[in-house]
Amino acid sequence: MEGGLIKDGVWGYYKIAVEGVWLDKECEILQSVCSKLKDAGLGVVGETYVSLLYPSSSTHAHTAPSNTLLSVIIPTAGVTTLRIAGNTLELKSDIVAIDPSFQKEYINSEQDVAVVIVTHIPHPEL
Repeated sequence: MEGGLIKDGVWGYYKIAVEGVWLDKECEILQSVCSKLKDAGLGVVGETYVSLLYPSSSTHAHTAPSNTLLSVIIPTAGVTTLRIAGNTLELKSDIVAIDPSFQKEYINSEQDVAVVIVTHIPHPEL
């Protein structure tokens, strides 16, 4: 489990695709997730991963090096608070696309682990 941006608590993520290549071992474990993402045409650029943010955990504010790809965040369990570009979003059930080059941080103030799937799409305006 990776997650070097942790400020408090425990955060990690498991890559399931890198630059359009689905990772066999990981997709064997997460067959349903990988199949649904593939069927939706996702996971063809950037990285796709499952992110877990444990209770009372948060990340440092961080940015992506470029805005050529947008991050698509698919909440699957728990609630994550996302602070980005002066806005605060609660990630519960709605899928959100963000420009990851804006400064952002993730917070889980809840009692349960928050789980999201993150994948990337090309920025439509670039």
